[in-house]
Amino acid sequence: FKPRDQTEMEWRKEIAFLRNLNHPNIIRLYDAFEFKGLFYFILEEAEGSLRHLIEQKKRKLDDKQIVDVAGQILSALYHIHCNGVIHRDLQ
Repeated sequence: FKPRDQTEMEWRKEIAFLRNLNHPNIIRLYDAFEFKGLFYFILEEAEGSLRHLIEQKKRKLDDKQIVDVAGQILSALYHIHCNGVIHRDLQ
């Protein structure tokens, strides 16, 4: 476990970063707060996931869909790169 001070410092850093992002393919941060020693983010609701899209199709995405989804992901990654951040949690 991380010490509380380190966790709070990282949480505040994440808030500052997320508040400066404005991109259609990145979920927005609406608010953040601490309550009873826990740290919370209030985020825009996501309308599903890539996994859900693939499972819903019950088949592979067609070429046009793959290019569209890949373009959206790369656009968002480029945007955060331009803001000095490298995403460490890509799967």
